[in-house]
Amino acid sequence: MKYVTKIILIMTCLIIMLPFGGCGRKKQVTAQKAGVLKPEAPGKEVLDHGEAVVDISNVAQGYVALRYKGSAKKISVEVIGKNNKVYKYFIERTKEPTYFPLTSGNGTYQISVYENVQDDEYSVLMMDSFEVKLKNKF
Repeated sequence: MKYVTKIILIMTCLIIMLPFGGCGRKKQVTAQKAGVLKPEAPGKEVLDHGEAVVDISNVAQGYVALRYKGSAKKISVEVIGKNNKVYKYFIERTKEPTYFPLTSGNGTYQISVYENVQDDEYSVLMMDSFEVKLKNKF
C-alpha cells in the first residue's frame, strides 16, 4: 500500500509540474535593429507661395513640411483639418524645414502661414488647401 501511495504521489507531482516544463528553456530571440524614422521634405509636390513653401509630398505618411524663406523672425502656422479643428503653431525662422502632423485623418486640410510684423501682430503670407489620404491610419 505504501508503494502504491508513493507512485500516486510521484505521478501527481509530475502531472502538476508538466505545464512548467518549458520554463527553463531559452527561447531564441531575434534582435532587430532599432531605428528612428525621420521626416523628409523631398519637394516632389509643393504649395509654393514665394517666401513660404509647403511640401505636401508626404501627406500619405501624415505630415507636411514648411520652408520659410522670409525675413520675419517669428511666424505662425495654422493647420485646419476635418470638423474645422484648428492647430496653431508659433515658430521661429530656421534654415531647416519645420514639420507639422496631420492629425485629423483623411480629408481636406487648410494651411495658413502668418509673418510677425510687430509685437503680437501677424500678416497673412499664404493660405492654401490640400487633400490627405493616409497610407496607414496608425
